[in-house]
Amino acid sequence: MKKEFLIAVSTVILGSSLSYGESNIIADAREKMESISVDLAKGHFYVGGGVSYQSLNNDNTKEEFSTFGKNVIAGYQYGDYMAIEVRYSADIYKVDYTSGNTINKDNDDYPTKFTNVGIYAKGIYPLGDLAVYGLMGYGQLKITNVPEGDIARSVSSVQFGGGISYRLYDKVNLFGDYVILYDDTGFDGLATKSDMKSDIITVGFTYWF
Repeated sequence: MKKEFLIAVSTVILGSSLSYGESNIIADAREKMESISVDLAKGHFYVGGGVSYQSLNNDNTKEEFSTFGKNVIAGYQYGDYMAIEVRYSADIYKVDYTSGNTINKDNDDYPTKFTNVGIYAKGIYPLGDLAVYGLMGYGQLKITNVPEGDIARSVSSVQFGGGISYRLYDKVNLFGDYVILYDDTGFDGLATKSDMKSDIITVGFTYWF
């Protein structure tokens, strides 16, 4: 009788312990899910702008087009670690042409126009008021009047880069980043056997809503 009683008591205790353990596991999982939901709910829109230095290089001939430009940004950040961002850049100053090892003449006011539009996934790693981030997306780089006539040439490709930002005020961030806009052979029928690369360095600010 005593043995049966001990078995019954042990079964009840074990069952209670398992139920308590399961309850704790479920409660912990629910708490984590709620934490994730709250974190994702902290999303906000932001806009920004900056100044940039952009270039297009021919690796074979060493020719280079370079210019200063403007950069307009709009995005939405989910929580602390992820955002989706759209960028548009265009030249605002004279385009400088360096002839490299060709017989062409250098020109510090070449009639070329740069534009680029891209959409990016942005991974963010916050470090207090500082944050480092990476950009990966897809965009279209367009250049007109290269090298002869009023011809528009454009390429669409993967674009990627990274940068750092600093929270200056509650809703204002300063940032600086580097993005590769194009890195492949040829450029829409131009220099089809040359390695062409275009990149952009941008410094600016963003404002959170």
